[in-house]
Order: sequence, then C-alpha cells, then structure tokens
Amino acid sequence: MGGAPRQFFRRAETKNAIEHLAGESRLTLIVGAGASAEIGLPLWSDLVYRLLLRALSPETLLDSEDYPTDVEIAAERAIAEGGPLGAATMARATLGSRFNDELRFCLYDWPNKWRWNLPGSTATAVAKLVAVMSERGDTCEVATTNYDLTLETAMSRALKREVKPFYSDSEDRAGGHVVLHLHGTLSPDGEEHDVALTEADYHSPDPTGL
Repeated sequence: MGGAPRQFFRRAETKNAIEHLAGESRLTLIVGAGASAEIGLPLWSDLVYRLLLRALSPETLLDSEDYPTDVEIAAERAIAEGGPLGAATMARATLGSRFNDELRFCLYDWPNKWRWNLPGSTATAVAKLVAVMSERGDTCEVATTNYDLTLETAMSRALKREVKPFYSDSEDRAGGHVVLHLHGTLSPDGEEHDVALTEADYHSPDPTGL
C-alpha cells in the first residue's frame, strides 16, 4: 500500500529524538533482547519455546533440534494460549529440579546458536555512548532485561575498566559504571542471580527458589 516502512534510524521522529537527547547530560538506556539476539541468544518467546520443548520431550538428545511434531505443536499452543509468562510457568513446573540447568542450556548451549563473547553492534554502540558521555563528565546509566553479560563485556572494553552487573538501585556502585539487570543474570557456566522468568518470580524475594 504505502511501501516498506522506513528504517528506524531514518524516521524523522527518531532523528528528532536523537537531536533532542544529544544535548542531555544524563541519560538512562533500557536495553532489550535485541542486543543479545545479535550474538545468537534467543528472544524471550524463543527461550520459553525451547524450555517447553525440553520439558515435553526430555528424551530428545541435547545436541538435536529435531523434536517430535506433536511436541512442537503443544509448545506453540501453550505460548499462544497462556502467553510467554504462563508458558514459562508451565515449563518451570514440569522441569522441576532440572529447571536451572535446562534454562542455562536453552539460553547458551542450544545447538549452533551462540557466538561466544562477541558483543554485537547494539552493545558496542551503547558502550561507546557511555564512554563518550563519561569523558564529557556526563552520566549515562544502562539497564537491561537480558540475563547475559554482553553489555558488561562491551562497556568494560570501551571504558577500559571493570563493569559489573547490579540488581537494585539501592546497591552501592562506588562511583563506577554498572549494568542494572531487571530480570537477573545467568552466566554460561550456570552462575545465576535473581533470575526472573515466570510471573511468580517477580513477586518472590528469591526468584530462583534456591
């Protein structure tokens, strides 16, 4: 009808917003799953879908992506009917004590999906912006809904100092740069902190249940 939509950064409203923000001395960036998807990590719904496949077909080999058709259909239906949060709750309940291990597997070890420790263009751009504003004496805070530490890796390289994950605004940052993880973190080796995936997790003082 009207042709393909303009790319995000070519839109007039995007350019106007960037020009307006360029003069600010304090920014807070909220970084979503796209920054992690660039290096092969799954989007939220994809992660839940993988968990459901593992929950419904635990006998499928870990190095395989060939799950029974009826299992794939059941996983798709669970997400369509219950939404990602409801489907995640189902996956957690079904997996039981296997949940944390399966979550780490579905995030990092799903066959041929992740390029290790290579921040993508979004994480790199965020890190460069933080570094530029830091050099000017301005403040640029970063928060993310992602579990991985890709942003910390990119920012540490750009700032040439350690950048740590934080989980609460009340934590003492000691004047350093941090990444605030709104849903917790889960590392490739299984180290986790305040991981939130289901609706109940957001109301629990210890979302991992550990």
